[in-house]
Amino acid sequence: MEAELDTKDFIVIDNGTGYIKAGYSGEDAPKIVLPTVMSVVESQEQGKSKTMYSGADIDLKNPETPLFYPIDRGEIKNTEQDWECMSFIWEHIIKNLMQEELNSVNVLITDSILNTRENRQRMAQVFLETLGVNSLGIMPAPVLSLFSIGKTRGIAVDVGCGLTSIVPIFEGFALPHAIHKIPLAGNDITSFIHQKLSAHLKPTQIFLSRNITEDMVVVPLQYRKGQELLSEDKRFYELPGGKIINVDQDILANAAEILFKPSIIGQDIKGITDQIVESIMKCDNDLKPDMYGNVVLSGGSSMMKGFYERVEKDIKNRLEGVSNNDIKVYADSFRQHAAWIGGSMLASLSTFGQFMTIKKEEWENDPNMKPSLIHKYSF
Repeated sequence: MEAELDTKDFIVIDNGTGYIKAGYSGEDAPKIVLPTVMSVVESQEQGKSKTMYSGADIDLKNPETPLFYPIDRGEIKNTEQDWECMSFIWEHIIKNLMQEELNSVNVLITDSILNTRENRQRMAQVFLETLGVNSLGIMPAPVLSLFSIGKTRGIAVDVGCGLTSIVPIFEGFALPHAIHKIPLAGNDITSFIHQKLSAHLKPTQIFLSRNITEDMVVVPLQYRKGQELLSEDKRFYELPGGKIINVDQDILANAAEILFKPSIIGQDIKGITDQIVESIMKCDNDLKPDMYGNVVLSGGSSMMKGFYERVEKDIKNRLEGVSNNDIKVYADSFRQHAAWIGGSMLASLSTFGQFMTIKKEEWENDPNMKPSLIHKYSF
């Protein structure tokens, strides 16, 4: 008989393009939030080839710092260096959270809904072989985002740094035929602002454009050129060194509009609300009320001022034959951590550790069974 697991027996890790969040199962918020970035410095000392630094240990403002971003558009980029970087970051996180040996640690890690089985197997190899953890659960981030607000049916709309995903879910399982993946997200908004403010910002000061995105971008209910989005006293941004710039309102409005009208940056794809509605319409008729009645927003870029209100308004305008009262859009105050929170809740259940994780001993018993274990424990 297996021993009962304490609620803190799992480390929950949410992999994101921009940030990795980690902490203990059963808790309300992650303990660690790190930029998903590595610096690999070649060493001049004999016998040492390189030194690796992660997240908080890196001076992101120093233009001389060599940076590597192992996750792109929501997925690990799949080169040996990217996997080496991710292994280093994961080990760094676990050792910061746990005092025990790695072979006694249990991990739940979030996964991209469209990740390949080969990539999932590689992830399992890193945790169960390279790091040697005791057990590993791999769960799709959109399912966990719904679970974070107590739902198992609905449509998970995640707007992160590198990717926007729209995933219909029924009883905890994604509906693959109706998934939409949009290669536009927060980083594209930041890049747009950085380009428009290039007269004031150096190429290496992308972090300033990210700050402007977070502090000043407002999503209007309906875009109109020249409209006032911010009061006059909030249009100014102070740069390092004390210089103050006036950020043009049209730049901010167009930046926010990228997700709704990608043609602004030359992308020939439909905007986020059009694709949400298309995803809903691809579902069976008897499932549609569960979808439009449970549109759940998540991801850091969904935190932009006015974003929730605009999405709700657009969906109501586009869904024909459905009462506005039946359309519900959920935007939790901590939705930037939604997948992590859902993982924390799930991993705190005793049934998760018993029935939904790959144990190290079964992984090692028969190498030929590894693909079937990934299939069995991937949801």
